[in-house]
Order: sequence, then structure tokens, then C-alpha cells
Amino acid sequence: MVSAWATDRGILLGQVKTNVKSNEITAIPKLLDLINVKNCLISIDAIGCQVDIAKKITDLGGDYLFSLKGNQGTLRDDVEHFFQDMIAMNWKGFNYEYIESLEKGHGRIDSRKVYLVKADPEIKEKWAKIESLVLVISSRENKGKESVEYRYYISSSPMKVDEMSLAIRRHLSIENGFHWSIDVGFREDCQVAQLGNLSGNLAVLCRIAFNYLKQIDQAGCQLSIENKRLKAAMSTDFLEMVLMFNT
Repeated sequence: MVSAWATDRGILLGQVKTNVKSNEITAIPKLLDLINVKNCLISIDAIGCQVDIAKKITDLGGDYLFSLKGNQGTLRDDVEHFFQDMIAMNWKGFNYEYIESLEKGHGRIDSRKVYLVKADPEIKEKWAKIESLVLVISSRENKGKESVEYRYYISSSPMKVDEMSLAIRRHLSIENGFHWSIDVGFREDCQVAQLGNLSGNLAVLCRIAFNYLKQIDQAGCQLSIENKRLKAAMSTDFLEMVLMFNT
């Protein structure tokens, strides 16, 4: 399943099942046709970093934010070398935006540095309405050990660096906000149904139920998805509240 997740509301907007002999690249355009992307920022993992998908998003009135890996020729390496050159020159002579954050907790120290620069004309010739290149340097210190990760992005959005940093963090939160909740709250990883369309149908029902249970957070219910399911099974009043809140 390829899913569209609304980070601001924490709900699932739509999903498309990939064909057996296909992958997410063919499913993403179909999913984009099912939702309204106008004036929205569509963030996608590196597999969706495709010229045609970028054009489709901008043609529909939205903006894209793509993570970069090695699936677009030398693009990722070119962006990496560009930023590394700027760092080596201490950013002298370059026009860029920068933001840094520091978080401490549970014995860890996490820092994030986000750099944003405008895309050069050469890359603009290929990527629809591209505006910026982004570098995120994430470092973590835990029990005397330090790890550093460099991530690269391209985007058509005119966002400033603080907004872009927030958008990237919200995209990364999808793993905990949606995938982890589905896997743990509905135990989807343990699902063994294979007959006919059964697995796909169960996946759809799980995601409908997930949306219903997420929406009642607005009513002050802060239980986990798993506990909400249990409470709905044991309390008719709670089940009716869930259903009525979503009508």
C-alpha cells in the first residue's frame, strides 16, 4: 500500500495498492489523483524522487519535497559535493539560510543543523519549478558515543529554512505517527491473510478504523491506538462516541 498522510491532522487521506509486478513509482501518481494537493507540500521518500512525479505535483498546484538517494543518476552526489564545497569554504560567498536546534533528554543530546540554498539554473532545467536544495546534519551524543547523519533534499516550495525544517521533521514523524501505529495498534505485521483480495480489504478496514480512532484525540482522548481499540470493544458508549465523532 502507498499511503497519503496528513501530518497536520494525523490522519490518512488515501491509499493505493501496488501491483504485484510494479512498485511505488507507478502507484504514487494514481494516489495523487485521489487527493487534493493544491497549495499543499507533498513530501516523499527517495523512491518517489522522480522528474515525472515532481511535474505532476506542480501541475496539480502543489509543491514537492523529495529526499535524495542514489536513484536519480548523479543528483544526490552532485548535491552532496555542492554542500561539502560550501562547508569547506565556510559558506563564504554563498547565499544561504540556516537554522539549528538542540534537544536533551533520556541521556541523549540531539542537534540538527539545516541549510537551505536556492537551486542553480542547471538543475532547474530538469526539475519542475524547483526552488531549493536542503542539507540536514543530524548528530546524536549518547553515553559518550556520537553519530552524525547527512541528509539531502530538493523542493519546489518557496519556504524559508525554519518552515522547511519543520516540514522535514513532520515527514520523519510519519514512521511513528502512522506506520508504527498500524504495525503495533493493529498488529498488521502479524497478518497472514493471503486469499484473494482479503489482505487488501483488511488493510483498508484497518486504516479506516485508524482514522476514526485518531480523530477522537480532538475530544481529549489520549489513549494509544491499541487501548482505544480495546476500549471500543469493551464499551458500547465509547464505540458510539468514536462513530458519532466521525460522522
